[in-house]
Amino acid sequence: MAKFIMKNGSFWISSATAPTAVAVTAATKGSTTQLTVTNTAAVGDIVIVTGSGWPSLDGKPGRVTVASGTAVTVAVDTAAETAAFSTAKGKAQFWAAANWIEFCLSGLDIDSGTADSIAVGTFCDAGAALAGASSNGTVNITGFIDITDPGYQALLAASADGVPRNFKLVLPKAANSSATDANGGVFYFLNATVGAVSQSYQVGQAASFTSSLVLSAKPVFVPAV
Repeated sequence: MAKFIMKNGSFWISSATAPTAVAVTAATKGSTTQLTVTNTAAVGDIVIVTGSGWPSLDGKPGRVTVASGTAVTVAVDTAAETAAFSTAKGKAQFWAAANWIEFCLSGLDIDSGTADSIAVGTFCDAGAALAGASSNGTVNITGFIDITDPGYQALLAASADGVPRNFKLVLPKAANSSATDANGGVFYFLNATVGAVSQSYQVGQAASFTSSLVLSAKPVFVPAV
C-alpha cells in the first residue's frame, strides 16, 4: 500500500434483495478454500460464507478465483482451521456485479467504535470510571443529491425500511499500484443499517445529504492482488 489521493475510487450499496444462501456440502481448507456448492458464480464474484464453524471463513468476503457449476475456489486462507466444516449449517451467498448499485459520494468517514469510559466519580473517588460498551462502529457518508440516481434512491429505501444492506468501498488503483487488480483493495461493510438521511437545500448551494451506516460487524478489507 502507498499514500494516495482518494480519486477514482467508488462506493456501492447492495440491492434490496440478497442472493439466496446455498448449502455448502463440503470444504477443503488451505491458503485458498475450495467449496463444494451448486452455483452460477463467475471468477471475480464475492462469496460470503456463514455457519461453517470456521472463524477465518465465516463472514469474510472472499473473491472467487476458480468457478464451476459445482464448486468454487475462494481467496480466503483457512489453513489454520482445526474444526470440522459444518455441512449442516454452512451456507454461501454469491454476490455478482448485478447485486451492487454504485453510489457516488463526496466523502466517507469510518468510526472504529472505540468505547469511551463512563465517569462514576463520587466524593469518595472522584476519578472512578467504568469501561464503556464498545460497538462495531459507524460509517458517516456525505454527498450531493441527485433524486434520479439509483444509488441515492437505494439509500433512501434502505433508510426507510430499516433492512440491513451490504456496502463496499473500492479504493483507487493508486492505493496499491503494484497489484494486477484494477483497484487498490476493497472495504466491505456487511449487514449495515442506514440511519436517517439528512438533506440540505441552501440558496446558491448544491443540494446535499448526510447519513450514517451502523455496522453490525467490523469492516473487512480485501487486499488487491
